[in-house]
Amino acid sequence: MLTSSFRLFAQCCKASASLLFILLTIIACTDALPPLQPTDPATVARQVVADFLSVPITAVTLVSLEAQEFNDSSLGCPDPGMAYQQVMTSGHRIIAEAEGRRFDVRVAGGHGRICRNNKRSKAPSNLNRESAVTIMIDHARQDLADILEVDKAKIQMRDIRPYDGENLPIGCTPQCESDDSCGYMIGLFYDGRRYDYHAVAGSAMACPPILRS
Repeated sequence: MLTSSFRLFAQCCKASASLLFILLTIIACTDALPPLQPTDPATVARQVVADFLSVPITAVTLVSLEAQEFNDSSLGCPDPGMAYQQVMTSGHRIIAEAEGRRFDVRVAGGHGRICRNNKRSKAPSNLNRESAVTIMIDHARQDLADILEVDKAKIQMRDIRPYDGENLPIGCTPQCESDDSCGYMIGLFYDGRRYDYHAVAGSAMACPPILRS
């Protein structure tokens, strides 16, 4: 009886050790996996430029972002002598700036590429201008997330353009303090619906207003 109990105990220890080995192997493999790549188009574009210039992503600022449908897999920016799939591809055209240079970046499916390498240009007179745009986008996403009571990370930005008083959504009539400070129109997207925001002077408001339930 004692021998049988000892054998049973040994078998249980062996099984526990095997299970522990499997768990440790899974944990080790999980730690070895590469980090998930960003899928937010603005983040992807900034990372592409940061990698190209070998600078931190924080040194790259967003200038504009616009959702586009490209005619082929080159994203509207084919390289000479290369063949591309002739298929409509949904993506974004993003303008980003770093070290006094402005880059046209095309992004689709979490992958981005610089369309052309622009020559060094004069540094912007207002170094905080693009950072202010990024802040206004964040304000718009946060405001919409608060209204809809959802996670801000689920709010996608579709496009952003300087406000010029044209092609405004019905019911959107923002007022500008002057012709030189009319801000931006920001298009957000959540759960199959588009929401437009007017952003200026560090603030963002839904345009037209969103009725709270």
